[in-house]
Amino acid sequence: RWTAHTLVFFGFILLLLMHALDSVITERLFSDYQSTLNPYLFLRNLFGVMVLAGLALAVFRRLSLKQQRLKTNPSDWTALIFIAVIIFSGMLLEGSKITSYSTYQNMVEEYGYFDEQEENALEAYWVEKNGLISPNKARPQPDELVAYGMEVNSDSCMECHAPNSYAFASFALRNVTQSISAAIGDAQAVNMFWYLHILACLSFLAWLPFSKMFHIIAAPVSLIIKRVVGDKSEKSTALAPRQMIGLSACTHCGSCSIECSANMFFESFQNDFILPSEKFQILKKYAAGKITDKKELKRLQQGLYICTSCDRCTTVCPSGINLKEIFVTARYSLLD
Repeated sequence: RWTAHTLVFFGFILLLLMHALDSVITERLFSDYQSTLNPYLFLRNLFGVMVLAGLALAVFRRLSLKQQRLKTNPSDWTALIFIAVIIFSGMLLEGSKITSYSTYQNMVEEYGYFDEQEENALEAYWVEKNGLISPNKARPQPDELVAYGMEVNSDSCMECHAPNSYAFASFALRNVTQSISAAIGDAQAVNMFWYLHILACLSFLAWLPFSKMFHIIAAPVSLIIKRVVGDKSEKSTALAPRQMIGLSACTHCGSCSIECSANMFFESFQNDFILPSEKFQILKKYAAGKITDKKELKRLQQGLYICTSCDRCTTVCPSGINLKEIFVTARYSLLD
């Protein structure tokens, strides 16, 4: 679980800081920054692969650990799908740029000053070594022409563009983007993947405050509050603001359900709300006033009172949430 979380969190945050916010952060930290230079070109792909590896572990865990009472809600799959689409669309966008002849031409026209012979050799080199798909040339190209193109590339392009093969993940996906480019055109393919990537990112940002992924913000706040006020609890019939933050900080990792001393009753009663992690999901709706079904409230009540208040859940919670306190408060709230 921690390996998956570490890969997803650090990979995604580093992509956010060093790629999405590169003009704000990376350019100010590194005076020689160019997104197409190393180590930035390589690192962008490395961070993306880290996220995908973490997602793969998370999916495997959710599909294989049913015996440990790990529940998967639609919101869990939505989060995994959103992140996967963001990463894959970014890689496909970069892969489509690698193969795009129109992108190559724009680059040459904007940054290059070549005669006809040099331009011909440079194009041959990019077709042979950099994955370019040209309507004028096909692999293999003559060795002498490629060697001359390498010289031209070294003199004119290496200052701002590392070999595309360093973008190892996107370079590997170029065959996929090549097929799409052949069907709709290379410029149209680049635009399509660009819009897909931007739309996925903006949709994720819009969905973030209403999803389990809000724990990215709420969990650090919850840990700070726990550090300041400790685990002291007060009898109340309403959830306090810090407890509401705790509800938002839940990552639905299932650690509390695995360690719960009352989870054997789940097998007998077949009530998901006996499991602490599932109680938390329904308490979010309860706190928002979205539960009116009396049967559902009765199941929540059963889950709250079967709880033995042993406090194992609080001890193992990675977000520092005082689950016992929230469950006790919810009992008083239901009685009220």
